Amino acid sequence: MAKAFQVMLEQFGLKHRVLAVNADNASANNTQTKMLACLNNSFQSVNHVHCYNHTHQLLAKTLLKPFSTSTAGSDPDLECEVTDDAEVLLILDDDLDLDTDSACEVDDIDDSIDKLQELDNVDHQRILNETVAVKATIAKVSTFCFHYH
Repeated sequence: MAKAFQVMLEQFGLKHRVLAVNADNASANNTQTKMLACLNNSFQSVNHVHCYNHTHQLLAKTLLKPFSTSTAGSDPDLECEVTDDAEVLLILDDDLDLDTDSACEVDDIDDSIDKLQELDNVDHQRILNETVAVKATIAKVSTFCFHYH
């Protein structure tokens, strides 16, 4: 994606007019940011900004994760279609042939943290027991799927 973005910058004469890039915090965008900074343009990777709305959405998903229920055995007519931007971007990124040099090495660290999984069994079970009412409420509300396109 970085190479395609660079081509677009060159086509429109903008390669020395890039101040910042705003993208969601998918790992593929971090890779793109680092690669874009290595190409012949004015962009510097320190000027990369994560999209606040996407970051806020990921935070909400992480906070609600302990209360979610499995969809096994649920009514398929009530299920929402789930898409993962990061997964799609990784598939697209695999199709690109990115030549990297040692100055532009990219780490592939998963930055997601699941604090519930880090607890010992006693604390984990205690939290689950204390949140049964919330979990039941969310399960009831989650049967209504609102899709905004």
